[in-house]
Amino acid sequence: MLIEIWNKKLKESINDLIRGYQSSSKSILTEGDLENLLFFYCKTKKLPVHSQITWFKSDRKSGYEVDLTIIDEEKLLVEEFDEINKLYYNFEYPHKGYFYDGEIIGIEIKFIRKGLGLKSKVLCDLKKLKERLIPHKKQNISNGIYKISNLENIKFHVIIGFKQISLLNTAKKHIEEYLSLNYEFNNLLEITLFCPTKIEKL
Repeated sequence: MLIEIWNKKLKESINDLIRGYQSSSKSILTEGDLENLLFFYCKTKKLPVHSQITWFKSDRKSGYEVDLTIIDEEKLLVEEFDEINKLYYNFEYPHKGYFYDGEIIGIEIKFIRKGLGLKSKVLCDLKKLKERLIPHKKQNISNGIYKISNLENIKFHVIIGFKQISLLNTAKKHIEEYLSLNYEFNNLLEITLFCPTKIEKL
Protein backbone atom coordinates (compact mmCIF):
# COMPACT_ATOMS: atom_id res chain seq x y z
CA MET A 1 0.00 0.00 0.00
CA LEU A 2 1.09 3.55 -0.76
CA ILE A 3 0.58 4.63 2.85
CA GLU A 4 2.99 1.92 4.04
CA ILE A 5 5.68 2.98 1.55
CA TRP A 6 5.33 6.60 2.65
CA ASN A 7 5.37 5.70 6.31
CA LYS A 8 8.59 3.71 5.92
CA LYS A 9 10.31 6.61 4.13
CA LEU A 10 8.97 9.10 6.66
CA LYS A 11 10.36 7.10 9.57
CA GLU A 12 13.72 6.95 7.79
CA SER A 13 13.57 10.74 7.38
CA ILE A 14 12.78 11.19 11.08
CA ASN A 15 15.71 8.98 12.02
CA ASP A 16 18.03 10.95 9.71
CA LEU A 17 16.90 14.19 11.34
CA ILE A 18 17.45 12.85 14.85
CA ARG A 19 20.90 11.50 14.01
CA GLY A 20 21.86 14.91 12.70
CA TYR A 21 20.58 16.63 15.84
CA GLN A 22 22.33 14.19 18.14
CA SER A 23 25.57 14.76 16.23
CA SER A 24 25.20 18.53 16.53
CA SER A 25 22.53 20.01 18.81
CA LYS A 26 23.12 23.38 17.13
CA SER A 27 21.32 22.08 14.04
CA ILE A 28 17.93 22.66 15.69
CA LEU A 29 17.38 25.82 17.68
CA THR A 30 13.69 26.42 16.96
CA GLU A 31 10.53 24.62 15.94
CA GLY A 32 10.95 26.16 12.51
CA ASP A 33 14.37 24.55 12.18
CA LEU A 34 12.87 21.18 13.05
CA GLU A 35 10.07 21.53 10.51
CA ASN A 36 12.40 22.73 7.75
CA LEU A 37 14.88 19.92 8.33
CA LEU A 38 12.21 17.25 8.28
CA PHE A 39 10.76 18.77 5.11
CA PHE A 40 14.23 18.58 3.54
CA TYR A 41 14.82 14.96 4.55
CA CYS A 42 11.36 13.99 3.25
CA LYS A 43 12.04 15.67 -0.08
CA THR A 44 15.40 13.88 -0.45
CA LYS A 45 13.45 10.61 -0.18
CA LYS A 46 11.02 11.82 -2.88
CA LEU A 47 8.10 12.11 -0.47
CA PRO A 48 5.34 14.45 -1.74
CA VAL A 49 5.27 16.61 1.39
CA HIS A 50 3.58 20.01 1.79
CA SER A 51 3.33 22.49 4.65
CA GLN A 52 0.31 24.06 6.37
CA ILE A 53 -2.34 22.03 4.56
CA THR A 54 -5.84 22.66 5.94
CA TRP A 55 -7.89 19.66 7.12
CA PHE A 56 -11.57 20.59 7.11
CA LYS A 57 -14.21 20.28 9.78
CA SER A 58 -17.39 18.31 9.19
CA ASP A 59 -19.48 21.54 9.21
CA ARG A 60 -17.95 22.70 5.89
CA LYS A 61 -15.76 25.32 7.57
CA SER A 62 -11.99 25.64 7.43
CA GLY A 63 -10.56 23.48 10.13
CA TYR A 64 -7.07 22.66 11.25
CA GLU A 65 -3.69 23.41 9.74
CA VAL A 66 -1.18 20.60 10.08
CA ASP A 67 2.55 21.37 10.03
CA LEU A 68 3.42 18.91 7.25
CA THR A 69 1.21 16.67 5.13
CA ILE A 70 2.15 13.91 2.69
CA ILE A 71 -0.30 13.45 -0.17
CA ASP A 72 -0.49 11.68 -3.54
CA GLU A 73 -0.10 14.60 -5.93
CA GLU A 74 -1.71 12.61 -8.76
CA LYS A 75 -4.99 12.80 -6.80
CA LEU A 76 -4.61 16.52 -6.04
CA LEU A 77 -6.94 18.85 -7.95
CA VAL A 78 -5.58 22.40 -8.17
CA GLU A 79 -7.07 23.78 -11.37
CA GLU A 80 -10.65 24.66 -12.27
CA PHE A 81 -12.86 21.68 -11.56
CA ASP A 82 -14.63 20.18 -14.56
CA GLU A 83 -18.29 19.18 -14.59
CA ILE A 84 -17.51 15.52 -13.92
CA ASN A 85 -15.55 16.42 -10.79
CA LYS A 86 -18.37 18.70 -9.67
CA LEU A 87 -20.83 15.84 -9.95
CA TYR A 88 -18.51 13.36 -8.22
CA TYR A 89 -17.50 15.62 -5.34
CA ASN A 90 -19.41 18.26 -3.46
CA PHE A 91 -17.58 21.46 -4.32
CA GLU A 92 -19.66 23.63 -2.08
CA TYR A 93 -17.18 22.24 0.43
CA PRO A 94 -14.31 24.69 1.00
CA HIS A 95 -11.18 23.71 -0.90
CA LYS A 96 -8.76 26.67 -0.62
CA GLY A 97 -8.09 26.50 -4.35
CA TYR A 98 -7.30 22.79 -4.25
CA PHE A 99 -9.09 19.58 -3.33
CA TYR A 100 -7.55 16.32 -2.22
CA ASP A 101 -9.03 12.88 -1.71
CA GLY A 102 -6.65 10.00 -1.13
CA GLU A 103 -3.99 8.47 1.07
CA ILE A 104 -2.58 11.00 3.52
CA ILE A 105 -0.13 11.38 6.41
CA GLY A 106 -0.36 14.35 8.75
CA ILE A 107 2.72 15.38 10.73
CA GLU A 108 2.71 17.65 13.79
CA ILE A 109 6.01 19.02 15.05
CA LYS A 110 7.11 20.65 18.28
CA PHE A 111 10.45 21.65 19.81
CA ILE A 112 10.54 22.29 23.54
CA ARG A 113 13.41 24.10 25.24
CA LYS A 114 11.96 24.85 28.68
CA GLY A 115 9.75 23.04 31.18
CA LEU A 116 7.24 25.83 31.80
CA GLY A 117 3.80 24.57 30.77
CA LEU A 118 5.33 21.29 29.59
CA LYS A 119 2.20 19.16 29.92
CA SER A 120 0.11 21.58 27.88
CA LYS A 121 2.80 21.87 25.21
CA VAL A 122 3.29 18.14 24.65
CA LEU A 123 -0.42 17.32 24.68
CA CYS A 124 -1.77 20.19 22.54
CA ASP A 125 -1.09 18.53 19.17
CA LEU A 126 -2.28 15.13 20.38
CA LYS A 127 -5.53 16.65 21.61
CA LYS A 128 -6.01 18.52 18.35
CA LEU A 129 -5.58 15.31 16.37
CA LYS A 130 -7.45 12.84 18.57
CA GLU A 131 -10.28 15.05 19.84
CA ARG A 132 -10.96 17.32 16.87
CA LEU A 133 -9.20 16.69 13.55
CA ILE A 134 -9.54 12.89 13.30
CA PRO A 135 -13.19 12.82 14.46
CA HIS A 136 -14.02 15.47 11.84
CA LYS A 137 -12.14 13.50 9.18
CA LYS A 138 -14.05 10.37 10.19
CA GLN A 139 -17.34 12.24 9.95
CA ASN A 140 -16.46 13.60 6.50
CA ILE A 141 -15.68 10.06 5.35
CA SER A 142 -19.00 8.82 6.75
CA ASN A 143 -20.83 11.69 5.06
CA GLY A 144 -19.41 10.74 1.67
CA ILE A 145 -17.29 13.87 1.25
CA TYR A 146 -14.35 11.64 0.38
CA LYS A 147 -14.51 8.71 -2.02
CA ILE A 148 -10.96 7.37 -1.53
CA SER A 149 -9.90 8.48 1.96
CA ASN A 150 -10.78 6.08 4.78
CA LEU A 151 -9.46 5.20 8.20
CA GLU A 152 -7.23 2.52 6.64
CA ASN A 153 -5.21 4.92 4.47
CA ILE A 154 -4.61 7.86 6.79
CA LYS A 155 -1.83 8.15 9.35
CA PHE A 156 -0.49 10.75 11.78
CA HIS A 157 2.93 11.40 13.28
CA VAL A 158 3.70 13.63 16.24
CA ILE A 159 7.37 14.51 16.53
CA ILE A 160 8.61 16.37 19.60
CA GLY A 161 12.20 17.43 20.15
CA PHE A 162 13.57 18.42 23.55
CA LYS A 163 16.65 20.30 24.60
CA GLN A 164 17.10 18.19 27.74
CA ILE A 165 16.52 14.54 28.63
CA SER A 166 14.63 15.50 31.81
CA LEU A 167 12.00 17.27 29.70
CA LEU A 168 11.65 14.21 27.45
CA ASN A 169 11.22 11.83 30.38
CA THR A 170 8.54 13.99 31.99
CA ALA A 171 6.77 14.52 28.68
CA LYS A 172 6.70 10.77 28.03
CA LYS A 173 4.80 10.21 31.29
CA HIS A 174 2.23 12.88 30.41
CA ILE A 175 1.70 11.41 26.94
CA GLU A 176 1.41 7.80 28.13
CA GLU A 177 -1.13 8.83 30.75
CA TYR A 178 -3.18 10.74 28.17
CA LEU A 179 -3.12 7.90 25.65
CA SER A 180 -4.18 5.37 28.27
CA LEU A 181 -7.25 7.45 29.13
CA ASN A 182 -8.03 8.50 25.56
CA TYR A 183 -7.32 5.41 23.49
CA GLU A 184 -9.60 6.01 20.50
CA PHE A 185 -7.56 6.54 17.31
CA ASN A 186 -4.28 5.54 19.01
CA ASN A 187 -3.80 3.07 16.14
CA LEU A 188 -3.57 5.99 13.69
CA LEU A 189 -0.78 7.70 15.64
CA GLU A 190 2.98 7.30 15.83
CA ILE A 191 4.81 9.48 18.34
CA THR A 192 8.53 10.18 18.35
CA LEU A 193 10.30 11.98 21.21
CA PHE A 194 13.97 12.85 21.04
CA CYS A 195 16.69 14.88 22.73
CA PRO A 196 20.48 15.03 22.28
CA THR A 197 20.96 11.71 24.08
CA LYS A 198 17.73 9.70 23.78
CA ILE A 199 14.95 8.60 21.41
CA GLU A 200 11.52 7.28 22.45
CA LYS A 201 8.94 5.83 20.09
CA LEU A 202 5.38 5.60 21.41
